[in-house]
Amino acid sequence: MMTATTSRQASAGVTEQVDPADDPRAFRRALGQFATGVTVVSTSDGDAHVAMAVNSFAAVSLDPPLVSWSIRNESRNRDAFVRNAHFAVSVLAEDQVETSGLFGRPHDGQFDRVAWTAGVHGDRLLDQAIAHFECTLEASHDGGDHLILIGRVTRCTRLEGTPLLFSQGQYGIAQAHPQVALTSASPSAAPAAGDGNHPLFMSLLKATEQHMSRLFDEYRERLEISAFGTRIINLLDEAPARDGELAERALLGDAAVEDTLNEFKAKGWVVESPAHIFELTDSGRILRRELLRGAEEFTAAQLKGIDPRDLEATRRVLIKLLTA
Repeated sequence: MMTATTSRQASAGVTEQVDPADDPRAFRRALGQFATGVTVVSTSDGDAHVAMAVNSFAAVSLDPPLVSWSIRNESRNRDAFVRNAHFAVSVLAEDQVETSGLFGRPHDGQFDRVAWTAGVHGDRLLDQAIAHFECTLEASHDGGDHLILIGRVTRCTRLEGTPLLFSQGQYGIAQAHPQVALTSASPSAAPAAGDGNHPLFMSLLKATEQHMSRLFDEYRERLEISAFGTRIINLLDEAPARDGELAERALLGDAAVEDTLNEFKAKGWVVESPAHIFELTDSGRILRRELLRGAEEFTAAQLKGIDPRDLEATRRVLIKLLTA
């Protein structure tokens, strides 16, 4: 007889269940199920400035105003943040994926490529961010292979914009839940005659996009390949590339790309050269053709029964909206 816990796991579709001490990568993937925002944390020490992309940022307390984040003990920036005893947090907007990538890996002259303003402690704040938190170091705590830093916020700034998100190894943006869009698009929510139908149309458009995306994710799962795995296969079909290039072009985190490439190598879909350049094998190219054929079949199945004239009119409308 199944226990209540086992029954819930079965219905939820368990894909991995491990001891994190035995499989750190699986632990990392499970942690990736928790969606976070993306920040850039910076500090200054005289003429020296360091900064790094961080998604471990979290609120701790309102009274006193405290926030936290963590840094790897092996990070070359660790001592600077501890020694300087102050730091600034810039919360990235949805259009700052490139900024996240810039500060996600060590680069010379990072601040030469973005607009910034010095904060009250001299730490650099990114101008296009949607929030700033300027902090003094309140405390630090050992956290295994990371150091947890607690900051007391001395000034915060909220700006207009929508946050950049990170979940399941890839970047995302915030959208209304499909049930919200469907409620807005229901006949009972339709505007009265003469009021125009633009709000209803846009709600239907959003609900349809989310519904079709969910259906295609379910279809892709049957092929045993993730959405970002598909993106990597498509990119490698265009040209061989290094893992960092794939992460940047596919809008994925380094860890997700590393895990996916290791999986693909084990399955014989990709090979890695001595120069650490990845390319598709013959099996990988066959998979790419299967994915393309599957996408075409899925699209044809969803559009079956719709008058071709209606489809053509819809295409014209969508193109018009995209070029507006």
